Amino acid sequence: VNAALFYDVIRAMPGEMVTVALEDERLLITSASSVVMRINSTESRAYPDLVDPSTFTMWDVDGAVLAAALRQVLPVVSRDESRPGLCAVNITAAGDASLLTASDGRRLHQAAGPGWALPAVQVPLRAAGVVREFMDGPVKLGVDGEKPPSLMVVRNAAGDTMTVRLGDAAFPDVSPILKARPGHVATFSAAEMGAAVRRTCMLAEGET
Repeated sequence: VNAALFYDVIRAMPGEMVTVALEDERLLITSASSVVMRINSTESRAYPDLVDPSTFTMWDVDGAVLAAALRQVLPVVSRDESRPGLCAVNITAAGDASLLTASDGRRLHQAAGPGWALPAVQVPLRAAGVVREFMDGPVKLGVDGEKPPSLMVVRNAAGDTMTVRLGDAAFPDVSPILKARPGHVATFSAAEMGAAVRRTCMLAEGET
């Protein structure tokens, strides 16, 4: 069944318990208050083959640290699909930790993540947002890049498993930008500057 529609129907049903039954090729959903809804379905053979997570070598990762790092870099991931290399979060090993990098071509954010024994990966924007919400305490990650498309498997503390298709476009080399020394430096109160920008940005046009 259509996942978004199924979610909306379940969320809209009154009461705490619902009953789901198969009626011909439709799901029949009822609640204790006698509300009835039906959802058309399609043949299961149209669903893609699932990946077997047991074939992945899994590594322990601090999910809370990874979620916090994703939260810092996600706002600047590019939405411009003509630049696929920027439409993802780049995660690489950096000593005993990991380094998350994202850019939209005008802004560049980097954040330190958890220990990373995996190869460098590019997690597409939408998938990265879902992965961040999926994190709950310690998680296990595995990557299979031997045959395209490259995949990453995430298993959270509750035992739920998510499979993510990784990006395959080259992430740009941002090291020259990071090594450049700024000519002017200012130190200020983040709260005061944030309040001032908030008061003025409502009149800004677009992302100016």
